[in-house]
Amino acid sequence: MKYIEITFDITPNTNINRDILASLSGDAGIESFMEIDNGLTGYAPADAFNVVLLDEIIANFPLPGVEITYFQKEAEDRNWNEEWEKSFTGVLIAGKIMVYTTENPSDDAEYRIRISPRQAFGSGSHQTTAMILERLLDVEIAGKRVIDAGCGTGILGIFCAMRGASHVLGYDIDNWSVKNTLEHIAMNGIKTMEVREGDVSTIRNEKGYDLLLANINRNILLRDVPEMMRSLKEHGTVILSGFYEEDVPFILEMAKTQGLRQVYGLTRERWTMLQLER
Repeated sequence: MKYIEITFDITPNTNINRDILASLSGDAGIESFMEIDNGLTGYAPADAFNVVLLDEIIANFPLPGVEITYFQKEAEDRNWNEEWEKSFTGVLIAGKIMVYTTENPSDDAEYRIRISPRQAFGSGSHQTTAMILERLLDVEIAGKRVIDAGCGTGILGIFCAMRGASHVLGYDIDNWSVKNTLEHIAMNGIKTMEVREGDVSTIRNEKGYDLLLANINRNILLRDVPEMMRSLKEHGTVILSGFYEEDVPFILEMAKTQGLRQVYGLTRERWTMLQLER
């Protein structure tokens, strides 16, 4: 497969700026990233790379005072996602959840999730994923029905299935995410999770779910959560992340219109996770 190599120069070159750029650039087809001295190098399959969308992402970068330039070239003919996987040594979350790849042995953790991720944001190494997984340790899941919205690699839904959820429904608009989730379901021997390709409309006729998980950016949450709520039962629980600390007032304002109240919140490196209940 032919890949495009995109080298980003980021000023200031901070963790939060790199995280945000990498997270948003996934929509432009960039699958994997490596940190460099001045920013990031990303790799995208040539047939999936959307330079127009990338330019829009940079022009509308959500943090002020950040300058981003890039240049692109045809990458060496290698599978760059496999290269990223080789560099991923696994991550231990809250001392109990080990996420590891096919290349790495698992730690002696209470929960072990084996993955073959397409990028770091579905591996548990990103703050948003880690915060939700950590919170799920304290949420009653056994026997519950769960929706994993924008499932990505499926790691959140798979963890719920491991903790005894009776049924998990994941969905994602990206075909590669659906395939990656299906792969991980099989790798971990999960029998109680299904995944669908599509947007929030794919759950329009679903009812009676106990728990809704969504690790998605602010604008999509503001747009889609009201639709998601049709699938949540009375007294259901919603756990949201994928947004920044300054986005919380907007999320809570939307949540209030849906009869949701905050019961827990956590912020790390400006990324925020909220637990809401009906």
